[in-house]
Amino acid sequence: MFRLKLKAGALQLTTFIIVVIALLLTAFILLVHTHRQFQIQSNFIIETTKQSSHGIDYALQNPIQLNDTTIINLYDEDYKNLKVHRSFWGFFEKVVSTATIKNKRFQKIALVGSKQPKNNRTALYVQDNNKPLVLVGNTKIEGVAYLPKQGVKPGYISGQSYYGSRLIFGSIRSSSALPKLSSETISQIKSLEYSASKLPQNQFLSIEEGQRYKQFIFKSHAGCFLK
Repeated sequence: MFRLKLKAGALQLTTFIIVVIALLLTAFILLVHTHRQFQIQSNFIIETTKQSSHGIDYALQNPIQLNDTTIINLYDEDYKNLKVHRSFWGFFEKVVSTATIKNKRFQKIALVGSKQPKNNRTALYVQDNNKPLVLVGNTKIEGVAYLPKQGVKPGYISGQSYYGSRLIFGSIRSSSALPKLSSETISQIKSLEYSASKLPQNQFLSIEEGQRYKQFIFKSHAGCFLK
């Protein structure tokens, strides 16, 4: 049997190389793990954002109880949650969609209104009170106009006549009574009127030229009243 005698310096060098290799492997494993966790968290954020948009779309296509929170079934894992809340922001209808995936939470808010087609857009609706619509000055009505049976005619007010080449730039249809508002909208208008009547005068905003007023939409109140 041959015996090989190694110097102490060679053993130290071997140990140092082993330690360096171990550190490099550990760093590589931590890097891979961190990158994987970062990718998972990024996917959660992206999915949470998409789910909140899905909540807005759901509220636009389905009836949602006013001033109530609706939980949307995602048919997915239990750690995912999507809630939609519908209410009024002043006179405007507001929808808040909140998506949660584990500790990631994203909220999207939208003011909801009606959309008219590009063609044959309704421009004016005048209730039929047995009186014609009178136009003066540079008035221009472009689109579908619902007018009384007496129709429309040019007029003369304060020294001004009608200067347009046509009375209505679009089609004319017969009108009757004004279309009825929804019961929810009527209730909201009455609520705003009641709230406004109880406010002191110093709570109203006096609009002046060059002034800017802001209202944070997430902190919803009964409404903003302008004097």
